[in-house]
Amino acid sequence: MPWSYIVPAAISLINGNNQANAASSAANAANAQSRYALDKQIELQEPFRQGGMKGMNRLMDYLGLSDNTGAEGYGKYSRDFGMSDFVTDPGYQFRMDQGTKALERSAAARGGLISGNTGGALQKYGQDLGSQEYQNAFNRYQINRTNQLAPLQSLFGAGQSSANTLGGNYGTYGTQTGTNTGNMLLSGANSRSSSYNDVAGMFGKYLGNKSGGGGGGGGFGMTPTSASVWDNVGQEF
Repeated sequence: MPWSYIVPAAISLINGNNQANAASSAANAANAQSRYALDKQIELQEPFRQGGMKGMNRLMDYLGLSDNTGAEGYGKYSRDFGMSDFVTDPGYQFRMDQGTKALERSAAARGGLISGNTGGALQKYGQDLGSQEYQNAFNRYQINRTNQLAPLQSLFGAGQSSANTLGGNYGTYGTQTGTNTGNMLLSGANSRSSSYNDVAGMFGKYLGNKSGGGGGGGGFGMTPTSASVWDNVGQEF
């Protein structure tokens, strides 16, 4: 085959391959940039995710839902407020102690510390105080419970939000890399296909000239007029 056909065909093939390689490099660069952005987002979100995990773990301990049964305060908020919480309430205990001491001092001053009247007065005082202080003790319990659980719930919520953000970022990264790779494959295929078509056109033109057709534009669809044409082509290659 004459150089006037070989050189353009070779140039076309080289150009097609270069364009395909350029598309591949561009896609790889875009994917690397997407990965860098994802890694940076993971880095920025990691403290919130870690805080959320710690908050959730402590919350699970307090509610008695974790496997860490030896944790301090395990299960302390997994039950309703009860009498044991009431009688150990610091406010109730303080008022009970102070009231009892006042009655005992008063009785002692009158010389009746161990009298029946003193015992009755102490019993009545304890009953009245219990009736008055139960609601107060319950309210203090609820406030304390909220003060301990609310920050943990906030941490847990921040961690959950961070996880949702990262999930969306991973989805975006997957879409971007898939699109970049698909475009690269399509561009490379189109570039090579175009160069192959150019070579086919040149080859068809050569065959047309060789068979006396005067330069038809053929391509792979052209059929030589005789077997001798193919023999001559083979010899010149």
